[in-house]
Amino acid sequence: MNKVYETLPHTADIKLMVEGETLEEIFEKAAYALIDTAVDIETVEPKEKIRVVVRGTDIYELLYNFIEELIVLIDAESKVFSKFKVTINKKDGAFMLEGELWGEHLDLKKHKPKIHVKAATYHEMEIKKEDSKYILSFVLDI
Repeated sequence: MNKVYETLPHTADIKLMVEGETLEEIFEKAAYALIDTAVDIETVEPKEKIRVVVRGTDIYELLYNFIEELIVLIDAESKVFSKFKVTINKKDGAFMLEGELWGEHLDLKKHKPKIHVKAATYHEMEIKKEDSKYILSFVLDI
């Protein structure tokens, strides 16, 4: 995956923006942006697959919960990823994301740490559709 995100100006934290044709694509790109913010994603090999399931009452909570799940996998389980595939469905008024993440165990010598990401935030989170593309921006607490 080429560099698929932009870093936007923010006073204290990291603000990222991605664009895509589907909700699934922008969530995959958001995951890529998060990992590449934390480590050099080019050094991460897709050696093992992990499945994740995340729910949200709306699309914003779904994004927040997905980013938080990724941060937990990095911090608590020492996993980093370089390939992402998600599906998003709406059922009974709630959103559900089912994803497959490919990566490997975090090795601080190999994966070149960049910035420690503490948490996702709702601050300045935006998901909109303009013409035929989706635009997603979100802030990471560092």
